[in-house]
Amino acid sequence: MVVKFGFSVTAEEASNQRRAFELLSPKIIRVPQVYRYFNVSNEQGWPDTGYIVMEYIDGKVLGEDEAPNSEQVRRISQVLDCFSTIEGGCPGPLEKGISRGLLWEENGKPAFKTVQQMEKWLNYRLPDVESKLNIAQYPLVLCHLDLAPRNFVWLADGSICLLDWPSGGMWKRSSNKESV
Repeated sequence: MVVKFGFSVTAEEASNQRRAFELLSPKIIRVPQVYRYFNVSNEQGWPDTGYIVMEYIDGKVLGEDEAPNSEQVRRISQVLDCFSTIEGGCPGPLEKGISRGLLWEENGKPAFKTVQQMEKWLNYRLPDVESKLNIAQYPLVLCHLDLAPRNFVWLADGSICLLDWPSGGMWKRSSNKESV
């Protein structure tokens, strides 16, 4: 087991990771199984510290100066293709709740009930431009939203584990071959 903890570790992240574990085939991508989530309050007025107790995955994370090789790039492409086949009906986190991640942080943490609400929220935040986003035509698919090398664990058998699910959810993607 391993424990991830910190002020930014939330129950939503644990829920997203649990749901991703259920949705994804370990033949395509591994997601560490979540065993437990809890938080601890302190008396100094600091935010609660969240703790996710999860499965430990033994593998290698590429260093900052390492680039994935062609086989690793091919495997990541397969993972993204798999993600695009998992569709959802409501935009946002896998288990509902507040949207988290770089796209949402500076403008609050919205919770969307419909694609139209998300589209309106995004268009309101665009600078003064003539054309606005029109995303309703695209399906909501599984997205991780933080596919950085530090979040991929490469296992000895060639398989991949994907870590860090606070931003994961059902988001718009233009097609199976293009990312937004």
